[in-house]
Amino acid sequence: MEDLGDILRRLATRSSSGDKPPDALFEEPEPCERCGGRGWVTTEVPVGHPEFGQVVSCVCQEEEQEQDRRDRMLRYSNLAYVARFTFETLDSEGLADDSESRQRFRTAVHMAQEFCERPAGWLVITGPPGSGKTHLAAAIGRSCIDRGQGVFFTPV
Repeated sequence: MEDLGDILRRLATRSSSGDKPPDALFEEPEPCERCGGRGWVTTEVPVGHPEFGQVVSCVCQEEEQEQDRRDRMLRYSNLAYVARFTFETLDSEGLADDSESRQRFRTAVHMAQEFCERPAGWLVITGPPGSGKTHLAAAIGRSCIDRGQGVFFTPV
């Protein structure tokens, strides 16, 4: 019987691009300089201070928890399959050939961004197939998730 680690190393050797040795693929990331990988730190304050001896989460732990929260919200929002649709990946000119349609799309993008900043009421997006409605709606949802707001995305 062959060791699982040996099998995985052999597979990694075949599939790697050659820029890393096979063992480097299994190395743990460097631990945080602040907490040494523990995920918590103690506050450096003098004895008698109210925070003396208290344990707090390290910044690295907080960042990891924030990323986990975003990932969960993205998954539960039904946006995971369109996660690449953001305002940054959106062509603000749209895909139409005529200038009137491009102007309408620019207006729609502007209105969508304003809605993200102050979501209230409803925002209805209409247009012909392939005009960017789904991308715009997903970008709004993603923007809300990035700000910690709950979203449920469903195309109709």
